[in-house]
Amino acid sequence: MSQGQNKHKVIFSSLRIDKSSWQQIAHRQSVYHLLILFLIILGINLGFWQLERADEKKLMLEEIRQGQQNPLPWQAFLTREQGALSKTAQQEFGHFVIMGQYHPQRSFLLDNRTHQGRVGYHLLTPFEILPFKTTSVKYQDTPTDSPASPDNVQTADKWLLINRGWIPAPRLRSDLPIFDTPKGLVQLQVQLKHLPPTMNLPETPILKWPLRIQQISLIQVAGQLPTTLYPYEFRLIDADQPGVQVAKPTQPALQPEQHIGYAVQWFALAATFFALWFWRSRHFFFKQREEQ
Repeated sequence: MSQGQNKHKVIFSSLRIDKSSWQQIAHRQSVYHLLILFLIILGINLGFWQLERADEKKLMLEEIRQGQQNPLPWQAFLTREQGALSKTAQQEFGHFVIMGQYHPQRSFLLDNRTHQGRVGYHLLTPFEILPFKTTSVKYQDTPTDSPASPDNVQTADKWLLINRGWIPAPRLRSDLPIFDTPKGLVQLQVQLKHLPPTMNLPETPILKWPLRIQQISLIQVAGQLPTTLYPYEFRLIDADQPGVQVAKPTQPALQPEQHIGYAVQWFALAATFFALWFWRSRHFFFKQREEQ
């Protein structure tokens, strides 16, 4: 092979290598630009989503405030319940005024609840709404540490499960808290809370009332009562309610200000990616011009 042919072969080989390298660089740059574009769009979208959530929470807090000031009569709840196809028809955080009587003999202690760093329970007590039936439940001298049975009670209409708030736990785990409950007819203002789905819990052996439970299961709770329950939790709204402990009305898990803070973080992240993309693209552009 002549020297000229060898020279041409080297030149063509060099051109093939340069072309292959250029294709790899172009591919990497394309992937880089697409990735940065995706991250920028994601950050902007998540930022606007957090702002929407902030607006929703502001509206929710305003509805709670309005409900506290202007609670609905119990008849409004019954009207919605009778026309409801599902429990979502009842408005979360709805406020109602009810009148009836507590049944503290069958109270429940919702375990592992804290208040200001202290361990305790949420006290749950069945509540019978007026008008009472003529066969209103009578606990026939049933000891407070004995389980309910069909022989001890008579049937009644649906009851409510009232969350009377937080109560501190005694020093010893084996002890149960002591609480007072107003007798007779009382009027309450309550806040409706939808119950989350629960697992099928094993039956809890009843050793002593009030009964300690790990989560609210309507099947488990109603199994210890002489009647059924409405499928909601009703929370006392403030310290002025009869029978309240430390009131724990429901509030949104995150406040509007927190959502706004998250939105700022997402927008800042998108701006950071844009600045990184702009700096690197500018650096690559000037480097290419220098090589030319």
